[in-house]
Amino acid sequence: MRKGLEISVQSAELVRFLLADGQNFPLRERLLDRGAAVGLCCRKMVDGNDPKIRREAMDALEEVDYIVEMAIHAGYLTPMQGNALRDDCGELLSALKKQGGA
Repeated sequence: MRKGLEISVQSAELVRFLLADGQNFPLRERLLDRGAAVGLCCRKMVDGNDPKIRREAMDALEEVDYIVEMAIHAGYLTPMQGNALRDDCGELLSALKKQGGA
């Protein structure tokens, strides 16, 4: 699932921006961790449709989305900076739900 890799990269890019901009967003490490988890879970799912791994990916997606939403509302990111990642999280989450029959 290519979208998982894209979300991992977008998460890393946002963290890099926050660091370069001097933003001390307290959840930036968590954003990087959960963004990477999305990509890793999606990579594992290429070989099969393990419900546990799918659930891990969905949980990580929800957390990435929430962290970015918090960063926007707290003024660390603008909507323009964060909404593309949030949209991608929503798309992948919908796809994973369909894949699992939810």
